[in-house]
Amino acid sequence: MTQAPPESSRGQAPLAREVTLRKLRSLAPPFHRHIARSRLVGTICQVGQRVVVYEIVRTDPPGPVEVTAETLLHFDGAARETPDGTDDSH
Repeated sequence: MTQAPPESSRGQAPLAREVTLRKLRSLAPPFHRHIARSRLVGTICQVGQRVVVYEIVRTDPPGPVEVTAETLLHFDGAARETPDGTDDSH
């Protein structure tokens, strides 16, 4: 039996465990990741939504989710970004 994802404090959407974003521009500078994270945390997002130069292509759990500081963000299949905003590619 699978456990339901925790609900947001607002009760509108489940908390996001992971969100995957794809670059819309091939030359997007790396600092846009930090801008995207700051714009997403504390909001409800869903697949197809655009943030800075990225498009959300996947959420876990599926559907609208609330992004928190603990949500893992994936950018174009690159190294996972940890909740503190750093990446684990080292």
